[in-house]
Amino acid sequence: MVTFPFDLSGLRVWLGLAALVLSEVACPGALARPSVDQWQCLWGNGWPSSLGDPQGADRRYTHLGTDWGWMGPAADSLRMVDGMISVHVPAGRWAGIWHSLAGMQRETNLSMDAQALWPADIASDWQSQWVALRMVARGRAKVKLEIKSATSALLWEQWLEVDPSSPPQRICSLPVAALRAAKTLSWVVEGPGQLEVQSVDLGLRHAAQGVAPQVLVMSLAKLLRCAPAQGGWFKDRAHWPQGAMASVSATGLGVLAAVACAQQPLCILPLRHAKRCFDEVLLQARHVDRALGLLPHFVQGVGQAQRIHPGTEFSTVDSALFFQAMLLAAEMLGDKPGKDQLEVMVRQVQASHLLLKEGWYGHGVKEDGQSLLPYSWADWGGETVLVNGLMAMAGGPKPSRARNPGQVWQGTGFIGELQSLLHPDFDQSMPDALDGVNWLAARRSLLAQQRAAMPARWPQSQLAQAGVFGLSAGEALSGDAYRVNGSERPGAEELHPHYLLMAWALAGPGSLLEPLKTMQQRGWFAGWGMVEAVSPDGLRVQPMQGALNAAFEVLGAYHAVCRLRGIEDRIYSASLRQALIRGALRWYFPGAVQGP
Repeated sequence: MVTFPFDLSGLRVWLGLAALVLSEVACPGALARPSVDQWQCLWGNGWPSSLGDPQGADRRYTHLGTDWGWMGPAADSLRMVDGMISVHVPAGRWAGIWHSLAGMQRETNLSMDAQALWPADIASDWQSQWVALRMVARGRAKVKLEIKSATSALLWEQWLEVDPSSPPQRICSLPVAALRAAKTLSWVVEGPGQLEVQSVDLGLRHAAQGVAPQVLVMSLAKLLRCAPAQGGWFKDRAHWPQGAMASVSATGLGVLAAVACAQQPLCILPLRHAKRCFDEVLLQARHVDRALGLLPHFVQGVGQAQRIHPGTEFSTVDSALFFQAMLLAAEMLGDKPGKDQLEVMVRQVQASHLLLKEGWYGHGVKEDGQSLLPYSWADWGGETVLVNGLMAMAGGPKPSRARNPGQVWQGTGFIGELQSLLHPDFDQSMPDALDGVNWLAARRSLLAQQRAAMPARWPQSQLAQAGVFGLSAGEALSGDAYRVNGSERPGAEELHPHYLLMAWALAGPGSLLEPLKTMQQRGWFAGWGMVEAVSPDGLRVQPMQGALNAAFEVLGAYHAVCRLRGIEDRIYSASLRQALIRGALRWYFPGAVQGP
């Protein structure tokens, strides 16, 4: 969890905002004052009270999904105090903090291009630039700011003199053309000195595409930061090393997102990148271990050393998301050999063995590859629909009617929208054949419940006043647990705003433009994408960059942008064309017409 606000002159101020109003000075010898569209806060999660006794490396990450560390002979003097980093450095010593700007510091093949911030394959006319650096600090100290390359070559430096009489905010214009391969940003206090650093922020200038396209490309960039440079499984979290834990479902959805964003007329990615991504993932999926035809939930290792991640399962829902997303991607790419390989894998799923005695399909197979998990997809919602769809494609028997048709478990937002990221059938107002539910009405009811919950529970909340909602599920603010916070859960105290993007098209794309603008301004949707979680008062965020929610956000934004621009939704068109996908939905909509 990261806490941003601090007290200054009796005011409560949010860090990292373009609208922050403070007295300021330009850095000495600075270039002309840059035009900044958005400030991206850099502080990461996991700051320990004593940096000499740090928490685990898996929780030390910046808002960029990168790692950080402390340095210098006086590093033991660094402390986190009231949301600020405090350091007291004696004469003759120094201390500071470094932050990786791309990947882990040890991943020397990765760097940041200040002239094109998003992953390199994103087209130049969709790119943003890093044009400024802002430090908010007070005390009395001599501070050095440095940007270095992966080979430790100095690309830029700036000395600042901080004293109690000077304004706390300093903005430095950056020589963008000199920062095409930036790896680390660091600040160092040279003794004697005492400093309280309240924030270090990156000033961004965006391509002039408008709010909705910006949201789409930033979400895609967030997702692609979880994708390995050499292709293959997407990392579950951007700040984890490659091979530690990859998400099978996020990978399938990520490939679909890449292929959709490569289509005309958006062309955010080159089609060759999307095809390469599809090919690499399919190759790895064909060689990873399976049980009863199911793929693992998580994969560990790289190359030929891949295997199920210890302590996880072979999962029906993750297999369902992967196969259906990949089939849609193959359809959009016109890749018949790839489609044929996927269909063979789908038909290898032993659906009849996965139907539990209650008449519902189970969650999958334990890590041993033989024992069935005792839990079933009995509750109504998108996860159950997609699992049933996979079993229908595999020739399995029809399952029992879901429990509580039309009501998602605890009002958990994403469960009501998951199926509509892939298939257009759930925009119909007719009842489905299996559960008798009018999906469009049920989804609208959940959306209304979500929107009403915010002002009802937290009427003074910044988020409620801005029209932001998202009682869903995801990583907790604390960063150490997965938490469900649906609209029917009385103790819910965290928002997972990915649901806002998942339901964007349903809500009416134009209706959420102002809330999204506010989220950008206040740091809840920063330059590096949507935050994972935010407190109802808007003052605490969890900046972790996770692949699965990033994929949800891209696909939700893609459908909304298609509606706003009046362009063909290529994902939905592919769903209506693909014969096996049509068969996947036959239990729900047996009269669904196959497209051209």
